[in-house]
Amino acid sequence: MKALMQSRPDCLDYPGGDTVQMLQTRAALERLGVCVDIDSSETANVSEYDLVHVFNSLVMPAAYYQIMNAKRACKPVAYSPIFWNISSLPVPVSFSREINTFTNRVLKRISGRELVSREGHACEITTRIRQEAAFLASDILLPNAESEHDQIRSMFPRINNTAHIIPNGVDEDIASGNEERFRSSTGIQGQFVLCLASICPRKNQLRLAAACRSLGLLFVAIGGCNKLNQTYLSECRKAAGNSMIYIEALPHEAVKDALSACRIHALASSIETPGLATLEAAACGKNVVVCNRGSVQEYLGNDAFYCDYFSVNSIARAIKAAWDAPPPVSLTNRILTDFTWNRAAELTLSAYNEAINLAKGR
Repeated sequence: MKALMQSRPDCLDYPGGDTVQMLQTRAALERLGVCVDIDSSETANVSEYDLVHVFNSLVMPAAYYQIMNAKRACKPVAYSPIFWNISSLPVPVSFSREINTFTNRVLKRISGRELVSREGHACEITTRIRQEAAFLASDILLPNAESEHDQIRSMFPRINNTAHIIPNGVDEDIASGNEERFRSSTGIQGQFVLCLASICPRKNQLRLAAACRSLGLLFVAIGGCNKLNQTYLSECRKAAGNSMIYIEALPHEAVKDALSACRIHALASSIETPGLATLEAAACGKNVVVCNRGSVQEYLGNDAFYCDYFSVNSIARAIKAAWDAPPPVSLTNRILTDFTWNRAAELTLSAYNEAINLAKGR
């Protein structure tokens, strides 16, 4: 079998969790004998492929154009949406009641239903239309969790595509990092709170920095920071005082070293589905601080320390509890058993075969 994987056009320049999911799934599929190429252009030549696998529904319009390009070529499409209805989150509202009323009126006229919630969370019209069209055109959906699939069906009632849950995973050797190598290469000494994530408001490093400062703990943030978020990075440094160290995105082997060196990992995002860095940290035997929204709880249950994205105090309490708690042995064992890339690839390959058969029947 030969498959083409596609994601947002800048996924390799600014790697995030979606990039890791794509690359790790590719590597594991190749171990199963599948030939996998990556080309995230919107007009890729897909003629030589048995199937196109698209990732990420939140960054539009790339996924929409990629899926439509594949369907014009009569190719089966598997879609890993990495979706959550962000408009349902309790974010601060800047829209006036008059604007929301007007927007709802327009959206109802177009879609037959309200797409701006009464709390005032605006959904961009074109994005929602393209998201729904992309879902409808796909032969099979591959959400990372049941709760993610529920979100899709709730937001887009017409979606009844075949779907298979493909859990995110970790490398089976994720805990093979070298603490001394990390400390030698960075000069970091002592215990610290680690956050592996792109630097941006959604990942919430600003409040993490403030929370760590309030506890007198060293905060180490590792991740890419694009030009749009340089000001945000400066705000994080200011909030942390002298308690923050920022390191640009590292190769995965170096990430393993960082995980081996940290005391705990914190990812207090507005939403995660579920957050690959969190899974990796827990698989390394580290306590994890996580957001209380998204599909995180479906993976971690009661073995994580949950916090409120908006509250520095809530984040600080979760960090303190995680810092003082013993290692999460049961969670570590569960992740290394149930959530590996090899298992995800086996499920993905089965879904590929089903998508190809479904497309033949149409």
